[in-house]
Amino acid sequence: MTNLIFYTFKMKNIISFISLLIIITFSSFSYGEWSKVTESSSSGNIIYIDLARIEKIKNFIYYFSLTDYKKPVFGDLSVIVHYQVDCKHSRERGLSWIFYKRQMGQGRGVSESSYDKEWTYPSNHGSSSSRGIVLKKICEKFL
Repeated sequence: MTNLIFYTFKMKNIISFISLLIIITFSSFSYGEWSKVTESSSSGNIIYIDLARIEKIKNFIYYFSLTDYKKPVFGDLSVIVHYQVDCKHSRERGLSWIFYKRQMGQGRGVSESSYDKEWTYPSNHGSSSSRGIVLKKICEKFL
């Protein structure tokens, strides 16, 4: 009987630990340190970046961006994108996307792991473009 009680207690601790680990892992996308960067004057979409997860590796900067859509896009109200940035050439490309039905990356996310093979040049669309503003802020932080 004592062994059964000990085994049950041990299993509850293991299950609690695994549950806590899952919650921490999946909530890290939704509850990052999001800092508002800009709001699109044309669409009203708001773009945030996670300041705590910006990394510089060799000549590239990697960061997470969250966009809250003012109006649903294919039924989604927000997206978190992991970007790779080349500040020297003012370009970026998305590495992965997670789409959410609620704003601020809330709710269950649907992941898209393919990446943009081609670089985009947000600054070419004018200094007031939302992506251009974000790219400038990211590069200023590391230059």
